[in-house]
Amino acid sequence: MKNIIFILFILYSFNVHSQKKSVFYNQKGQLYLDTTLTITKSQYKIWAKAEDNLIAKFSNIKFPEIYLENNIKAKGILIASFICDTSNIKDVKVIMDSSGYPAYSLSVIKGVQDQGKSIAAVLRATSSYFSSVTDYMGKYYVAFDFMIIDFYEHLKKRKAVPIIKSSIPTIYIRSH
Repeated sequence: MKNIIFILFILYSFNVHSQKKSVFYNQKGQLYLDTTLTITKSQYKIWAKAEDNLIAKFSNIKFPEIYLENNIKAKGILIASFICDTSNIKDVKVIMDSSGYPAYSLSVIKGVQDQGKSIAAVLRATSSYFSSVTDYMGKYYVAFDFMIIDFYEHLKKRKAVPIIKSSIPTIYIRSH
């Protein structure tokens, strides 16, 4: 299959991780897509520092297979919420789904639940950099946008060359 599935998170083009600002939240802890959804200031500090690792966890969420088999493209944005407990997350819910496809929501809920322990671990570990160890606990919001792209067409547009692992064996010479 030529199509590669990527989960692109909303506002990825505004990524400013080097300054430790979040691509999901503004500095007041408000979700960019819906400013009525907020996290605490201490949660924001932890999220902003851990965001690269959290995005890696969220990128493991799969696009529903039934849509791939039927060539149904995702449309719209989904906002999910979850509560981070001491060692796991709970109450994963879809707050907004503009895609119109129910399996899209179910896939995100299942994916976030499956990554729950590792998401909580990342937040807990990051909170140890700050004063209180329990500041990471509470409700968080994440925006998702699934996009199916033709990987090779995407590379051509960007004038990039895919890196292909060499099949030539490497010989290491040990000097005496």
